[in-house]
Amino acid sequence: ILFLMILVLFPFFITASLKSGTSRLEKYRAPVQINRILENYAAEFPHLASFISLGRSMEGRDIPILRLSDNKIDPETKPAVFVAANIEGNHQAGTECALALIDKLIQGNSAAPEIQSLLTNKTIYIAPLLNPDTSQSCFQSPFWGRPLNARPIDDDMDTRLDEDGPEDLLSLI
Repeated sequence: ILFLMILVLFPFFITASLKSGTSRLEKYRAPVQINRILENYAAEFPHLASFISLGRSMEGRDIPILRLSDNKIDPETKPAVFVAANIEGNHQAGTECALALIDKLIQGNSAAPEIQSLLTNKTIYIAPLLNPDTSQSCFQSPFWGRPLNARPIDDDMDTRLDEDGPEDLLSLI
């Protein structure tokens, strides 16, 4: 039910942000910027936010999660909601929407009783960047928004791994 509430209320959050002129949907951010944003939220709002690294990607990047809870009750003992974005690493819009949701929940905690109640009674895990390697490829030149993560694959079935990629294009520049 809570997941459905978020799906129903999320367009309101985005619309309200756009109307107030505080939208964070102005540009896409690279993985290192997203990690910094999440770490800053955790440092600035330690009573609400905790930065968690789910692990490392194939290329060694953090897979970040922000846990939101008012911490009056142990967050690990409350029912939880998991919001995932950027499963397809070239889907930057999902990452930005997840960041907007984080911002709305943190900023709205002191002003909106509904958000206070949500963070008092639930723990929300938001993973805005589940595929950081592919996301990073969208910020490189030449642009190559590969559809997969960095796990080695045999693209052309010749038993050699990852020899066919955008590297060939660099010689043309």
